[in-house]
Amino acid sequence: KIRKAGQVHVHEHHHITMRAGQMNNVMSGSKPQSSFLLSDYNKINKYYVFGMTRNGNRAICYWLQRMLEKSIFINNASNLETSVESLSMDIVPEINKTRYYDYVADKFSIMQPLIFFYENRSMEEMLSVVEKSSPLENKMIIVLRNPYNVLCSKLHIFMKKKMKEAEIKKEMEESVQLWKTYYYLGCRFPETVLVYDEWVNSKDYRVKFAQKRCLCNNEKDIFSVNGHGVSLFNTSLKVMAPEELLKRYEIHKDHKIYKELVLADNELKIMWNSTIEVHCTTLKNYVFNKMFLIE
Repeated sequence: KIRKAGQVHVHEHHHITMRAGQMNNVMSGSKPQSSFLLSDYNKINKYYVFGMTRNGNRAICYWLQRMLEKSIFINNASNLETSVESLSMDIVPEINKTRYYDYVADKFSIMQPLIFFYENRSMEEMLSVVEKSSPLENKMIIVLRNPYNVLCSKLHIFMKKKMKEAEIKKEMEESVQLWKTYYYLGCRFPETVLVYDEWVNSKDYRVKFAQKRCLCNNEKDIFSVNGHGVSLFNTSLKVMAPEELLKRYEIHKDHKIYKELVLADNELKIMWNSTIEVHCTTLKNYVFNKMFLIE
């Protein structure tokens, strides 16, 4: 069925008559046809970012967007395949001046980089994206943040919603497992891991991470807070102090559920310690990591 469908597609869209027509249209200055070649699809500069909520993902995606001229950020992308068929329908000659979309992008120029962010996905879903989209290693980013900060932020949300203790416990258990899922994904693709805490703490880390992707680090408004990226803890602040972002765990470290499900999880401690050891430099010497050390 697949071979037959491919044969039909080629006969209908890539016969020598159509190719000759495309070349004639280009040379005569005619308006481009809606169909385009696979080589055109491969020219689209596509980035794939994976992370759980409260992870600093937006800051990373906005940073990436500032380094990619005229790029479009698709938050919580719903199209898992981003296939030739789905993207080809949206290619237009004009530049799309809208820089942000939720779920799917609207019409865009083939010259505009696309940043797809996949939020709170299962391992199966994320591997499906990788398999079907085949991103280059330097076009894929797995964002990891200190789990004690992430899970403190998660707990803060559940408390603000006035959830019952049993509900909070269930949600926290699921959040712990989700963080571990992203950790395992990072173990599978270690060269794609970006540790948010190290990114916050070290300009040198930001520069080197950008350089590996042939990008020029952009520090403009890097710690500014706006829109959906605002902190849950300091909603009135316009610019966040890096040290505040690195020690969120202190706010709820004495909470019963946090102590039971987060601080007491030795596997989580080992995972975070190994993340620091493999991917970080400046975090190794920071006091706020001492509480997580185990033999």
